[in-house]
Amino acid sequence: MKWRCLTLAVCVILPAWAQEAEPTAPDAKRIQGTWEIVKGLKEGKPAPKDMTDAKLTIDDKQITVTMPGGRGGESPAAYKLDPKKKPAEIDITPIEKAPPAAGAPPAGPMTVLGIYKFEKDELTLVFGKPGGERPKAFDDKEATLMVLRQGKKEKK
Repeated sequence: MKWRCLTLAVCVILPAWAQEAEPTAPDAKRIQGTWEIVKGLKEGKPAPKDMTDAKLTIDDKQITVTMPGGRGGESPAAYKLDPKKKPAEIDITPIEKAPPAAGAPPAGPMTVLGIYKFEKDELTLVFGKPGGERPKAFDDKEATLMVLRQGKKEKK
């Protein structure tokens, strides 16, 4: 009888642990692709046009922001999702392209803390200032909000 209980416990608990081992898998897959900004707010006011014209390309490791017409080049950033938090959290850390100038102290990239949610075909991101606190809600007037809609899926 003890072995049956132990076997049952192992058969029930191990699969549950296995599911928790990869907590970001659904969101990590869903977030990948090219996204267009359909709405932007910065500190409660409409975002500048150059922000809303940008596209975000997200793969399994990084987010790349591309400005229209190649203005400003591309800005890559690493990201990490935590869908277990309520609301779900995203941490974005810019990837430095070049080392600091000789004699300059290494500044290091500042992580931007944010929250996200998926609704139908849209992704909403709300994030604070670099090095600042994570927003607590999607209507935070001190934060930057972006509502994104996914373009065509890019084939890998």
